[in-house]
Parts: sequence; C-alpha cells; structure tokens
Amino acid sequence: MAKPAIDRGDLSSVVGQHRPKILKCFAEGKNMAGMKGTVTLQLQVDASGKVRARAVHAQQPAGRGLQ
Repeated sequence: MAKPAIDRGDLSSVVGQHRPKILKCFAEGKNMAGMKGTVTLQLQVDASGKVRARAVHAQQPAGRGLQ
C-alpha cells in the first residue's frame, strides 16, 4: 500500500470542518424508520488536496434495504 500523500492532521482538519453537516445527516437518518446499515466512504486525494477518486459502499442488514 502506498504511503498517504496527505498528512493525517490535514485530512482530519478538513473532515472536521464538515462534521456538523455529517452529524446532521446522521441524526436525520436515525429518525427514519427502518434505516439501518453501514456506509463507508473512500477518498483518493492527491498531494494538492484535490479529490481524484471517491467510492461509497453501503451495507444493509440481511433482508433489509434502504428506504
């Protein structure tokens, strides 16, 4: 695996800036009946800070789907 090009502290800072939006979305989702599962976000960011690739993976409990 390649060494990250971006300092973890810098990345944490940027994610932290958007934390209120993320938490609001999470809170709204918790109020939706039947909304369960895991969402994983992968970002590939170059040395200048530009996002070069992104992927979202969602996993719902067996027999359930996002509503």
